[in-house]
Amino acid sequence: MFLIFLLTHALTVGRVNLCSPDHVSLLIHRTFNASIPRYHIPGDEWEFQYGPAENDPEFGPDASMRKGSEQEDAGRWVNRRSGQRLGGELGDLEFTVIGCVVSLVPVACFASYQ
Repeated sequence: MFLIFLLTHALTVGRVNLCSPDHVSLLIHRTFNASIPRYHIPGDEWEFQYGPAENDPEFGPDASMRKGSEQEDAGRWVNRRSGQRLGGELGDLEFTVIGCVVSLVPVACFASYQ
């Protein structure tokens, strides 16, 4: 049996693993999921930039094989002033845990980046 202590309203660091216009998904300690909803991301500082369309021949699934590089993701949150990605180059982001949901196995945390 495992006992897990989760602190709410505490700062922690997670790795950004998915960005969408509605939320940012993070992984804490490579084990726990956290989600920062759009309304907890300061809109005056950050904006979502959409990635290329999947059916665009220049950026579609075959383009990465032709160019020998990784395909750009579906989108990302960037700083309005500097253009830097949320989480920086490594994707590590410090945020506040504001709540957790514990179900049978997975633990999901809700967070804020304000």
